[in-house]
Amino acid sequence: MSVIFIGWDTTLNRRVAIKVLNEEYCNDETRIQAFENEARLTAKVSHTNVVKIFAVDRAHGRFYLVMELLDGRSFDRIMEERGALPEDEVLEIAIQIASGLKAAKRAGIIHRDVKPGNIHIDPEGHASLLDFGLALITQDGRAQAKEAWATPYYVPPEALERDIEDFRSDLYAFGATLYHGLAGCPPFESGTNSISSLRKAKKAIPKLCKVAPWISRNTGEVVDRMMAFNPDHRWPSYSKVMKALEQAQLTMDQDFSPPFHIQTRIKRRKRKIIFSIIFTIVLISVSIGLATWQPWMKIIVEPKTGSGRNDAGNKKQKIFNPNGENRPSLQKRWAEARQLTKSGNYEMASERFLSISRDPTVSGMEQVWTSLEASVANSLSGKPGAARRLISKSLSDLNALPEQHSQQNRYRELCQLLERIKPPKTQNLPDEPKNITDWMGTFAIALKLWEQGKWEEALPLFANVRGAELPDELTWFVIYQNIADVYLGDGQILARLKNFPTPKDEQETNRLIGEITNASGNLRSMGRAKYNLNARLTHLYQLRKAFQNRP
Repeated sequence: MSVIFIGWDTTLNRRVAIKVLNEEYCNDETRIQAFENEARLTAKVSHTNVVKIFAVDRAHGRFYLVMELLDGRSFDRIMEERGALPEDEVLEIAIQIASGLKAAKRAGIIHRDVKPGNIHIDPEGHASLLDFGLALITQDGRAQAKEAWATPYYVPPEALERDIEDFRSDLYAFGATLYHGLAGCPPFESGTNSISSLRKAKKAIPKLCKVAPWISRNTGEVVDRMMAFNPDHRWPSYSKVMKALEQAQLTMDQDFSPPFHIQTRIKRRKRKIIFSIIFTIVLISVSIGLATWQPWMKIIVEPKTGSGRNDAGNKKQKIFNPNGENRPSLQKRWAEARQLTKSGNYEMASERFLSISRDPTVSGMEQVWTSLEASVANSLSGKPGAARRLISKSLSDLNALPEQHSQQNRYRELCQLLERIKPPKTQNLPDEPKNITDWMGTFAIALKLWEQGKWEEALPLFANVRGAELPDELTWFVIYQNIADVYLGDGQILARLKNFPTPKDEQETNRLIGEITNASGNLRSMGRAKYNLNARLTHLYQLRKAFQNRP
């Protein structure tokens, strides 16, 4: 719904976060109202565990707010990376957020969107509550929303029915968030967002200690009561919740068990280490055997004849082929994920790629590569932030690998380009990519440039990808070549609108509105290009209104 920029406060010499309503919603009155509501209500709450608002204003017809810039990551991101979290860590975060919610209640506000993504943890463990976009001012502590906007896992039952809400509604969502953090999974699984299905699921949520038996009884009881289906059965105040959480901290066993998944990962890591040692021993043995094999040595040292040169020229160089090779199950899963990319279902494709990368049987460059394709899927769906995070994951996985592949250094260089926030420099990219690393890397960099508004720099890269001659074992890459063709077509549309004249009257404004509306409808790619055209439309609508109001 919004975009965050890092800015500099020249008065107080500090970095700040500037939150601007996403271009996709710049003409949506409901979204604009929610955005303004967030700024107004967040500013009403002054507390160390609630993000601070410094300024609110409009510029170039766009509403924005200036907030404190928080280091660290969201609670959601931490859970995504680590799964179930240690009990003592979650309790510390819980007490802080409960204190922030208590301050919101004191200001007459209910948040209405407490979830892992709206809780931020800095490197020192300080927790902050974010995003008051759905918040409401209460009358006598109660409020009723006109619309039910919320995340199904965390939304309280009364909000589903658009019934009266109060602080206990936030308490439910907060409890569901803690449940997820402690258990490593949401309170329930549901394949539908229908109200009847969600209501039924929320009535049947298992006790926390049953799902996460490593959690102490006191902690389980606190969270279970926060999530009672009937609001009257929940905690009657934040003070009592905080006291119960603090008591759970004190009574928690000193030798508490870590979440099971951590122990499982340790075992898997040990197995990988043992496998690597065995593989290294075998590799050394094979190398020694080859070194003492004289016929092979003669082939290497004898002068090459003309026919020998031709044979070498006709022999295909062995390159990394992320296609599963002799592993049919992996080959099938990759093919399914790429088919989703081909069909334009980029979010599902990203999820499928990520599920492959998390599979403990997938390791090495296969795991690294799968994260890259997941990143590309996010770029294609217009989510550059998620794409960049996955590149960071891919680079981290790569750095943990031994140097076993000739293209690892090149892959590392490309990932480092993609990981940076600034637009990547393209002078070091090959004019004619020759291997899968350069082809996919060039494609990913072109997408990054496109999303950063540098579409003219992206077009030659898309052309290089489109014109690549693929060997038989890499024909699956045709999917990405065809997508590059889509961007080349959209580039032609943008080129026709490059010289954007300032209209002199209402008639010319209407003509430009029609032209840009038509062009926007013809765009086939998702993401930045369409947003840019919508921003132009917003400007033209404002000009037309100004022309109409002239005497």
